[in-house]
Amino acid sequence: MPERIQNRMQANAAILAGGRSSRMNVPKPFLSLGEQTLCESLVSSFSEAGVQKIVVVLNAAMVTEEHQTPLQRIERSANVVANHHPERGRAHSIRLAFNSLGKELPAFLHNVDNPVVVPQLLRAMCAALEPGAFVVPVCDGVNAHPVLVSQEVINALMGLPGDDWILREALRAFRRIEINVTDHGIKWNLNTPEDYEAFRHQTIVKEDVLSGNRPHTVVRR
Repeated sequence: MPERIQNRMQANAAILAGGRSSRMNVPKPFLSLGEQTLCESLVSSFSEAGVQKIVVVLNAAMVTEEHQTPLQRIERSANVVANHHPERGRAHSIRLAFNSLGKELPAFLHNVDNPVVVPQLLRAMCAALEPGAFVVPVCDGVNAHPVLVSQEVINALMGLPGDDWILREALRAFRRIEINVTDHGIKWNLNTPEDYEAFRHQTIVKEDVLSGNRPHTVVRR
């Protein structure tokens, strides 16, 4: 039996792709990365890491016949939720994700803009999480991705009125746990065509960032 089935993490994952991709000029979730699209690659990474459930919040305008083939592949491992109101911002996508995943387990929040997911880092984040807290990876003093939020944080975010809140500001009310890592791949952000081309020409090795010469530390604040 594959390792991802034997050793499932006690966490879910949400991939947030509800925006318009206006700076990219093409639908970001369906950018090609080798034999997969960007969104497929992220779903595969979270699935292989052993999360319980995965949801992809996708801009409803991108759920089209043109993208039917990659959507069908995504739906083998994830639930696709259409965001019919991208103008409401990221908070609305987060709310849709939590509605789909439920509140029984902590959840990773990952933007489709961030193409690198490292399974060993996800496991370390789960191990570091405490009730009422959230975990964020930090590389060279810069916040990276994904963020792991506890059930208590999920409940609080779902209780916020409206969709005009900003996640990083809302999280200031909770205890922050940092995992300092040295793998620069987790800082990649694909916001423009230039970012995408630069990433495609890089050799990104999804190795264990917590082993060998890639030490990590956990900092609780």
